Amino acid sequence: MAEGEYLYYNLPGTGYVRVYTQNKIVVPHKLIEKKFAKNFSGYRLISKDINLIFEALSELKSANDTKSIINQSLTFFIIITYGKCFAEADERDVKLETSSLKFCTDSEKGLHKELLNIRNNYIAHAGKSLMEKNLVLMTKIKTDDGFGFTVFDSGIFMSNFKIDKRIELIESLAAHVKQYVEEKIDTSYTKLHTYIAENLNWEDFDKECFIPNDKELIKIEDIEFI
Repeated sequence: MAEGEYLYYNLPGTGYVRVYTQNKIVVPHKLIEKKFAKNFSGYRLISKDINLIFEALSELKSANDTKSIINQSLTFFIIITYGKCFAEADERDVKLETSSLKFCTDSEKGLHKELLNIRNNYIAHAGKSLMEKNLVLMTKIKTDDGFGFTVFDSGIFMSNFKIDKRIELIESLAAHVKQYVEEKIDTSYTKLHTYIAENLNWEDFDKECFIPNDKELIKIEDIEFI
């Protein structure tokens, strides 16, 4: 087992957890499910999502064909992932509110509303949106013996949405939201650490802890979710 290498263990009834080692030896672990732990966990997941947004924006910058399916897929990913930070999720006890925009400029706040509107009405829920319409029309046309008609649709889709022109604004919006999230991470971790220190009981820990078997540890890239 390489020192510093993150390995994971499938904790029965819970899911995969990261395993800590000391001098290459797996130490006892205990799952913490208090509110402070859930807050810390939730904000850490949100921070992870924001980092993914930065990665996707970086890929968009290097994309040559702005009309490619890759560009559109990255655009969808950015909007969905950003909206996810402000939505309730089963594995998160926290979600971002408008207070998370306290470091943002007016332009960034306007973009925030636009991104959530696109996410809620087009990508996630297929709601009423000007970005996805497909009205059906009929026409009256002349024929040899009078008049006839044609029927056709007129689809307008979000493939024409240009995110590449606002990459810098999205980056600054995400950076300011992350600044807020990092504050929340620091606060929740401090509360969690204080709670554990004030309520530490090694006898209870020894009764409730688990020590993963080395043979059951896997790397994160080997975890299969589907």
